[in-house]
Amino acid sequence: MRKHCKRVLGLMCVLFVCACAGMQSGSECYIEESTLSQYSSFSWLHSSPVLVYDDSQTISPLMTAELQAQVRAGFERAGYEYFETGEYIDFYISIVVSTQQVVDETIYFPGRYHTNDTVVEKRERVHTTGFVAVDVFDGETGEPRWRGWAQRPLRLDDRRDSREAVEDIVRSILVEFPSKK
Repeated sequence: MRKHCKRVLGLMCVLFVCACAGMQSGSECYIEESTLSQYSSFSWLHSSPVLVYDDSQTISPLMTAELQAQVRAGFERAGYEYFETGEYIDFYISIVVSTQQVVDETIYFPGRYHTNDTVVEKRERVHTTGFVAVDVFDGETGEPRWRGWAQRPLRLDDRRDSREAVEDIVRSILVEFPSKK
């Protein structure tokens, strides 16, 4: 029984590492990072802050709403204050989401044989990759100041229950933005 539990636990660890390895993230700051930490208030750049480019039709409206809510909550947890409108907003946020279908590999299977001709069946393994970018623009000049991004393969479960996936993606992006706390 103990051996079985150890094997299951080991398999779970391997699966967790593989799932985490699928995500890539990074950021780019266009000004001195100390300038970003002087900001204190933010708002959305547009009335619909999430721009979606989804050829695979994987991203649902619930996912975009969850993404917007998680980005706002992430900046608020970092010590920045959200305002719907105001005299002066320090920075504005825009979110870009896109999907792309990627051919992973081509597998050839031997098929039926006809006299001297060989028939080969070709199968391609296709997966969908999701990309999210959070862009920060200066409130006074409108100039881009920072971009954080994350990319990872999307699974069927992400569409049904997107909360955990969106939380992980937003956390991996905003960890790069300077915190006020």
